[in-house]
Amino acid sequence: MNIILGEDAYNQVKDKYITLELDTYCINDANHTSYCVLDASDIPLGEMPELTLWQDNHAKLIENWHKGNFEFCEQMIDHVMKRWGGHMNSFYTELYSRIQDIKDKELPEEWNGVIKR
Repeated sequence: MNIILGEDAYNQVKDKYITLELDTYCINDANHTSYCVLDASDIPLGEMPELTLWQDNHAKLIENWHKGNFEFCEQMIDHVMKRWGGHMNSFYTELYSRIQDIKDKELPEEWNGVIKR
């Protein structure tokens, strides 16, 4: 997995490679979304027919992270873990850990899932 930052880089590769949104960071009051670029040859052949389904499921996971819907995220992480030839496991494990740290706390009103740097 390679990680890229920003819409410009994403737009250059999104039609050529499998890309998945990761985190959005707020740096100097501007949001920058990071993406991963996956090598299709690293994805098991048996997963390829359902590639679009798993891309959609990953997108729903990220969308619900930003909404603060952590119960949905926990369930979806369970489904997407070990897809992508295992290359996304570290991201899903990290996201799950973040959820465990904050899910029982009251979120700030301005919660949007963006990581401040």
